[in-house]
Amino acid sequence: MTFTTIKTEIKERLNLTSTEADTRVGRLINQSYRRITSDIGLHTSRETSVSTTTSIGSASITFTSVE
Repeated sequence: MTFTTIKTEIKERLNLTSTEADTRVGRLINQSYRRITSDIGLHTSRETSVSTTTSIGSASITFTSVE
């Protein structure tokens, strides 16, 4: 079951249609997921996409604003 599937199911059961409700339901699903994974001792991470420009001759790259 995907995040979107869970969120859609909850919204349909509660007859919620607004974008605000979509955000609230998504936030609550994430809070529950973090609590459960923490309770059973799993570490969580999230995917992200970051890019930077490199130059010839540079031996290092610095990414800012990445957790």
